[in-house]
Amino acid sequence: MSGRSELDPRLPILSEVGDELHRLFRAREARTGPLGALLGRLRVRSRTLVAVLAVLVVAGGAAAAVSLSGRSVPVRTPGGGVLCPAGYGYLAYARLGVFYPPNYPHALPRNARGTSCYASPQDADAAGYRLAPTPAGDVLRDGLYFAPVSRVVRGVCRNAQRVMKATVYCPSILPAPWIDPPTLGANPDCPTAGCSLRFLSISGSFTAPSSYVGEFPGVGQVSILEVPSKQARWYPYLLGCTSTGPALRSTLLDGHPAAWHACNAQALLEWSIGKTLYGISANGPPDQRQAVVQYIADHLVQETPPTS
Repeated sequence: MSGRSELDPRLPILSEVGDELHRLFRAREARTGPLGALLGRLRVRSRTLVAVLAVLVVAGGAAAAVSLSGRSVPVRTPGGGVLCPAGYGYLAYARLGVFYPPNYPHALPRNARGTSCYASPQDADAAGYRLAPTPAGDVLRDGLYFAPVSRVVRGVCRNAQRVMKATVYCPSILPAPWIDPPTLGANPDCPTAGCSLRFLSISGSFTAPSSYVGEFPGVGQVSILEVPSKQARWYPYLLGCTSTGPALRSTLLDGHPAAWHACNAQALLEWSIGKTLYGISANGPPDQRQAVVQYIADHLVQETPPTS
């Protein structure tokens, strides 16, 4: 069996994209071993990992869980922790009088134990609990948390600026908890992952309430891409699109003409500056995914080439 990707020969660009991702995975596997290649980029807090695994296990029945209501009892886990049953993701603390949503981006209290689980924030509120305070520096919008990006993301942007020798628009805030994807089968962060082409790619998932259906119920995805115009044919496929389609609506971003596109089940905002094509996409419910993209776009920061 050859090392080339077995993709539709009628679409040569798909084969090229597949070969590039295949090469990146094999290079990482050589450095870390197969298990490390799959798990090395999953840098998440233990609670986030548990939440994502729970979503994957119950994905088949999660759609029904969205319509559940009322109260349930948390499951005790080894080590004294608690885990809410599927469909009852809002954990309440009787002693503190607060509840935490399933996508709360920081650690849960250690000085108290969760006592009940609710199917919705409305159920928890009706039981007399108030929403836990938003962590300092984070923002809560329509049930989604946004947090300042990590040093890893900022490093990817700086590396891309040096490699591309062009202005890079870097996110300063992303949905949280933010989960970097495993290298296999997902867009890597470039150029940090050793991509042979010169472009910026930041892609990851985030946990959300079960009513937010992206990759799975309770899991959304965001991609940020900046590509030189001469490599623009890669652009739709790196965003997971077969094509970007015609513009749905024109707008301005930082004074530059921009346009909204439909990209499969994603909202895509793209614009060009000089010889560079920029884009941000997010999946999720139609009424929320565009708001996610817009909020990220409103908080971009520029990494500019140094002046000589």
